[in-house]
Amino acid sequence: MATTSSAKLPHLEGLRGLSAFWVVVAHLYVMFRLPEVLPVAGPEDGLLGRLLGEFGKLPKDGHLPVFVFWFLSALVISLRIHRPEEPDPVTYIRLAALKRYFRLTLPLAAASLLSFILMKADAYDHHWLAMQPDLTAHPEWLTRWFNFEPSWWNFFKVTFADVYLIQNSNYDFPLWTISPELFGPLMVFAVYLLFHRILRRHTIYLIILSSLFIGALSVDAYSHYFMFLAGYLYAYVYHSPDTIRLRAILNSALLAWAGLLLTFVIPLLITIPTALDTFLRFPLRAITLTLAVTNTGWLKRALSVRPLSILGAISFSLYLIHIPILFSLGIHLARIWVQPGLLHPVALCGILVVLLFASSYFFYRLIDGPSQLFAGRFALRTLGATAARPNQNH
Repeated sequence: MATTSSAKLPHLEGLRGLSAFWVVVAHLYVMFRLPEVLPVAGPEDGLLGRLLGEFGKLPKDGHLPVFVFWFLSALVISLRIHRPEEPDPVTYIRLAALKRYFRLTLPLAAASLLSFILMKADAYDHHWLAMQPDLTAHPEWLTRWFNFEPSWWNFFKVTFADVYLIQNSNYDFPLWTISPELFGPLMVFAVYLLFHRILRRHTIYLIILSSLFIGALSVDAYSHYFMFLAGYLYAYVYHSPDTIRLRAILNSALLAWAGLLLTFVIPLLITIPTALDTFLRFPLRAITLTLAVTNTGWLKRALSVRPLSILGAISFSLYLIHIPILFSLGIHLARIWVQPGLLHPVALCGILVVLLFASSYFFYRLIDGPSQLFAGRFALRTLGATAARPNQNH
């Protein structure tokens, strides 16, 4: 990785886009009865069969790509901080910290408002879908959401405060991830400002990372912030002249693929505590997956193609609006096309993906992109800074 701007790191943008698409696919799997990618394996299938079964579960795993998101967010921000040619990291941090809330909240509020309107219009039909056993296998999941009467006071309270402070995502449930997206980068900025000039900063970094790991074994939220510190430390290792040997290890595609494989194999070979198993399946798997993909030449080139770069640019928009669209239009189309047998569920999902991509592109052009510009200009005017504007995509 030569630079840190997302626009100059198209493979990271491509990976971000695929991660957002992965979340959409996972939600389509839990909404509709779709065919398995690989056969479900049992204990009698042997190690290879069970390993293939674990791989087959990946499209339905909506949590793993979220951890990839968090790692990428921290990585891109931290690469900018640590790169030698960055003229003033402190000014960049001040600008990025000031704009972070507005950069997240403005598009978040628009997506939540869309959900609010759909709820008021009684356009969510997920309770109907939950009563169709031939269309869905997860009625209990469908009926978990949007079971309250929306009000304007509650909307503003949740959208502008509670979604960050207590991870209240009532109006758009994927927004449970937004609190770490705000406070994770702020933690990264604090770590840099407090410790980057200290002689024994390596020891301090190790202590903080170990503390988050221990905390993650009992409280899930610690694993979220573990991802941000891990992204920060990888960026530090990448640019620091004092970590050449460690950099060679972390940039080894072979070691990264081996580490990724171990996150699948270890739980199959031995019984480990549930908390450690969760850590293997999400934080560690997300980190090794990201390192494996971004350090494999042909995959790096594949992720850099223009369509995936565009998908990366609209990834936040796609993440924000896919549930309101799927729970309204998606289920309505299932009702009029799939239930009567006019369309196969897989074909419907293909149509919905195209509609989501188009809707996300317009959401990006009309709301997310302008929100990024507004947040950046607000930060510059507030600080009266003359330094270069921080990366608008993060």
